[in-house]
This record gives sequence, structure tokens and C-alpha cells, in this order.
Amino acid sequence: MSTVVFLSGTSMGDALGGIGRSYKAVFTELGYNFVELSLTSNPAEKLITIAKTDVEFVFAFMAIAAHVTADSEAKKNCSIWEMLGTPYISLYGDTPAYFFDRHVMKSPNFVSLYGFPEHCALRQRLPLIKNMIGTYLPTAVDTVAKETLDFKQKADGDLIFLKNSNDPNRLIKFWQTSLPPRPLAALMEIAAQLRSDFNNKANNQIDDLVIRYFNDKKIDVSNLFKLRLFFIAQLDDYLRHLKSDFIADALMDFPVQIHGNNWDHKDFSGKRLKIIPSCNYEKSRELIRNSFGTIDMSPNTSQAPHDRVLRAYGMYTLCLTNEQDFFAREIPRHKEFSYRFDKESLQSKVADVLANRKRSIDLGLEVADTFHKKFKPEAFAHQLLEAAAAVRLNQLAGSPEGMPPYFLWPPDSL
Repeated sequence: MSTVVFLSGTSMGDALGGIGRSYKAVFTELGYNFVELSLTSNPAEKLITIAKTDVEFVFAFMAIAAHVTADSEAKKNCSIWEMLGTPYISLYGDTPAYFFDRHVMKSPNFVSLYGFPEHCALRQRLPLIKNMIGTYLPTAVDTVAKETLDFKQKADGDLIFLKNSNDPNRLIKFWQTSLPPRPLAALMEIAAQLRSDFNNKANNQIDDLVIRYFNDKKIDVSNLFKLRLFFIAQLDDYLRHLKSDFIADALMDFPVQIHGNNWDHKDFSGKRLKIIPSCNYEKSRELIRNSFGTIDMSPNTSQAPHDRVLRAYGMYTLCLTNEQDFFAREIPRHKEFSYRFDKESLQSKVADVLANRKRSIDLGLEVADTFHKKFKPEAFAHQLLEAAAAVRLNQLAGSPEGMPPYFLWPPDSL
């Protein structure tokens, strides 16, 4: 039996570990042995040990252990993945503007797959691409059997928003105290543009806004990759903080629970909205399972669902989220669970679902069913298997046996 290896490390609340483990069921159903390897210590030794088995491919989030090296017979400090010849697939749920080095793979033995087409498009604009790049198909996460859920109990549950936050004003103070006047002015001007309309689709590719800002001053920064990455990361982070603050401010007088850290900059005293400082993936699984519904906001994206949505669908739970092209394209009743980033839209949507709990429970169930039928976990699994097979073919040292001699493959020049 061939093995699929999931590499886990340390992430906030073990979110990445929890999502990765949720894929075990589908690979097991397809006949693969699924092994999780925690790399908190001695990664090279553990990887060499597991690679002695029949490994189909290794996958991880955010390039965990992608750059581990070991001494081979031929040379020292060799990439362990090139040495072993094992396809390595890295899944990304965030923009390459953060931790860009983790998005740089050094050989065709690696595959980089992004959850959001916007993030994939940005990576394709940036340098140092030597490997396969694409997007991975969405699939429900933490899926449970529908029959195990008590929908009557869920109807009496809480409406929850699982979100860590940060103070957007704190980020501006960092800019003001750390940057020279002209870069500061540029950041502040683009930030004001983002702040003026949260619903502007142009905000989903901040790189365009940065390039346009400098183009308007007759300056071409298309080859200044470090500058662009700095601007994109700062502004993307700022906009996310603004949006999470907007949701909290709009829902202060609603019976909603926020579960997350770094909300100390907000005053919730005397409000119906409650903040519960927490960040644990395992506990949040039970929160979603028992909740009436969840609230989501996309990470400045529109073309694919966020993991909070995928987790809600896995547990047949209503999820309110901001308007996005993905849902308009794929889910017929998208208008019933989508809000715009304006106070009246969000408040009216929350008030409506709370006033009609049975209808809202049924909506969550129908939407999840629609998603499950359209985006099956086997399609996601086969996509990773296909990518690994392509890597193996690409790295063959010689022609397959029996190939006619006039094909002259593989070419020596490559």
C-alpha cells in the first residue's frame, strides 16, 4: 500500500494541523496509507525514515520542511526531497506577500498549490519559479455524517465568529514611526483608497493598486519585487484588520460570540456581543458543530471559499460570509447568506437569520449539500495525486522503456 505523508509543525491553534488531518479520510478511502509526521524536532532523521517506505507524495502547508537538507553520498547540504526523489506538495492558504521565502521552491520536484486564485496569480507575477504552480480544488473540511447532528439543538445554539484580530491603528503607528516620509505617504494614500470601499473588487489584488500608484507618478516598480511585497503585505494586513473591526462594530448589539485573540483594542463592555479569547482548532470544531451558524470574512479574496466556510459546510452549518464571485457562480441561494461590507447589509442579514432560526438551519443544510455534490473530496485528492505523478514523470532520468528512438527524450539541454 502506497503512503501519503502529511507533514505538520506548529501553527496558531494547530489550525494547519487540523485541516491537514481532515484529509486523511479521503486518501484512506482511495486505498492509501495516510501518515502524519510531526516535525517539531529532528526533521531530517524523521523524513529519511519515512521515505524508506513506498511514499506516493508528501504534502504540507506553507512549505513546512521544504528546505530541509542532509548530506548525501554526492554532496553535503543536499535538498532532502531531491535526494529522496519524493514529490513534495505545499498547500498555501495565504498570499505570497507574507513569508515569501516559503513560496520559493528550488527545483521541479516541488509543487505549489494555492487555495485562492488571487494568491496564485500574484505568485506567478513574482520571480524564482522553478516548479509547478496552481490552485487546489476546494473541499469541505471536518466533514461529519449529517445523521450525527442534532439540528433542533443547533437551532438553539450560538451565532459565532471565529477570528483573531489586531488593531489597524497600531499598524498605522508602526508605519508612522518606522518609515521615511515618501513611502509613508504612499502607504497612507493606498490605505485610504482601501478604506473608502471595502467592497471594491480591486482590493483583491493589492499588487495592482501598488503598481498603479507608482505608474501614476511615472515610476515603473514592476521589477522592484521587494518593495511590492512590502506594500502588499502591509496593506493586506491593514485591510483585514479594518474588516474584522467593521464586523465587530456592526454586531455590538447582537447576540453573537467572537472566539479569538488580539481583540484588546475593542471595548465590548455592556454590549450583547461577547468576546471569548481562544484559538484552538480542536475546540472550534465542537463550536461549529453545536452552533446555530458561523460568520466569515474572506482574506481579501473572491474566487474561492475560505476555510471557515469549508469547515461550516463540513458540519452542515449555516455560514454568513461577504459577497464573493465563487458563491455567486456556484451556489444558487448565495444572496441569502451573503452580506456586503456596509453596516445595514450585515446587520439586516444577521437580524434576519436570528429571527428565522428554522429557515436558517434549513438554508445551511441545503447550501452544504449543494457544495458537497459539486466539490467532492476525491477530486481534491486526485488533483494532488495527479500533480505528484507529473513530478515523477518530469524527473525521469531516461526514456521509458520501449519509446521510439526518434523522440529523443528527455532533452539534454533541460
